[in-house]
Amino acid sequence: MSKYCSDCKNLNLAKKKVKGIYFCKKLDEYTNTCNHSCNDFILNYEMNSFEKQKLYDDGKKALIKHDDKPISLYLFLFIISIVTLIGLQIIGF
Repeated sequence: MSKYCSDCKNLNLAKKKVKGIYFCKKLDEYTNTCNHSCNDFILNYEMNSFEKQKLYDDGKKALIKHDDKPISLYLFLFIISIVTLIGLQIIGF
């Protein structure tokens, strides 16, 4: 069975950057709860499997939100480029 940061006792749930990214006491940095465990992993027996799974799912959502790029920005730049190219062709470039 795989071990993830969401299952670790070193995860400080009081210090969170965003939902799904919490502070690790051993690594001394923020980490995503869906990351695979490091060498300092200590299984957290105080939380039940439902709570651990919720933390893992929050980490997955944080990854998806972090990787999102606003498509409207790219669409706007594409339209501006097309209009500029058409304008340049009309004036003879």
